[in-house]
Amino acid sequence: MLGLGSLGCALAFWLSIGAALLCVVYGVRNWNREHPDFVRQDHSSSR
Repeated sequence: MLGLGSLGCALAFWLSIGAALLCVVYGVRNWNREHPDFVRQDHSSSR
């Protein structure tokens, strides 16, 4: 299969390509999204 030697090598290759593509899609979707976990503190009032 594509000269990768065995089914195991081909499967590992395609799964790693798929995982990389999923990471890119996730990063593009969440690039500028506000995260509710992070609380922004206004430091201008503490002076």
